[in-house]
Amino acid sequence: MPSVHEDQHIITEILQGRETALRHIYPIYADAFRAWARRFFISDEAELTDAYQEALIVFYRNVMTGRLTTLTSSLKTYLFVIGYRILKRTLARNRSVHLVAEMPERDMPSDTNFLQQLIEDEDYQQQRYRLSQAIGKLGDACQRILELYFYQNYSIPQIKEQLNYQSENSVSVQKSRCLKSLRDVLEQ
Repeated sequence: MPSVHEDQHIITEILQGRETALRHIYPIYADAFRAWARRFFISDEAELTDAYQEALIVFYRNVMTGRLTTLTSSLKTYLFVIGYRILKRTLARNRSVHLVAEMPERDMPSDTNFLQQLIEDEDYQQQRYRLSQAIGKLGDACQRILELYFYQNYSIPQIKEQLNYQSENSVSVQKSRCLKSLRDVLEQ
């Protein structure tokens, strides 16, 4: 198992663009995570593996965006707690995962910054999932306009060109209608 110094070195490696660091981490904790997660969840191996892989992605994203610069726990603890929370979120949406027992508080890191970051990540993921589901209920034209505007940061003139609208005003009007429809869906 890597030491705290080695864990911090992994962050440095990722920041330097060496993605091989993630490939190095994956096999070290994969089996241990699945065995550990089985203490809390009844699930198939694929769900446990998915949670572990998603935890690695969250770790990588947090490093690359600067949200995680220094580990205040071991990397193993960081990944396991994130994986646990991912499985709990999966539990709410998926009947193939069942909670057997809550993770004891003593197993949670005591660092409040770490926990706050996890809560923010979870809130962000839940909001993004909810928004994605709501947008999926809109018509194709609205989906495309909102995707271009919010996710790809297209300007109104760029959307006009991309979607062959006749005027920027018609794009603005359509975007406003789509946002109203989206609000209606979210309020249901």
